Amino acid sequence: MKTFAGTITLVFLTVLLGGCDDSGQREEQAAAAARAAEEKLKTGAEKAEGIIRNLSQAVEQLNNDVATVSKDELKKMLPVEVPGMERTSYSASRRGIEGFSFTHVESEFTADDGDGSLVLSITDIGNVSGFAALGLEVLDVEIDEENQDGFKRSGSYKGFKSFQKHASRNARSDSEILVFIEGRFIAKAQARNVEWDLVATVFDSIPIETLPDMID
Repeated sequence: MKTFAGTITLVFLTVLLGGCDDSGQREEQAAAAARAAEEKLKTGAEKAEGIIRNLSQAVEQLNNDVATVSKDELKKMLPVEVPGMERTSYSASRRGIEGFSFTHVESEFTADDGDGSLVLSITDIGNVSGFAALGLEVLDVEIDEENQDGFKRSGSYKGFKSFQKHASRNARSDSEILVFIEGRFIAKAQARNVEWDLVATVFDSIPIETLPDMID
């Protein structure tokens, strides 16, 4: 209400500073501006209420304790060798706080010539599946774009929702594969200056189809 009152005050100050001629017309303009401001605030408030409601539902879901898959189980799913590349780093972690937990494993490979890189990861988001659903809604929208530089497409990968993209220009390229498994796991490949066929082949070697069987 303070914002609304301030808006009305500003409207009438504008009228007064504009002079006293045609006061009737100015009053009508001021009233119309005030109504528009009030309607805008009402719409904004409704949107805010919707956001708060969705956040509250998400917080309620976080209170449902779900045990995520161990980092060791996920880590052994990622390849340790990639043709023409060397594994330069890896990480595996399982964290939890106040009923919320997640497990994340990641391996990074660098091309022998030092120019290309490939990062593979699997994340178990446990009881944050509500947030994953937001991504799944996006993937429900069909995407199928292609041009001289590459492509973007959504679809099914091993029976799961996926998004893939590849762009190449001036001997440089960027690739990404993203797969949502059972609203719970996210498998991802992200590459720079690596041939698409290699990215796809390496990602295909990850047995993501076995992930649903790991859910308790």
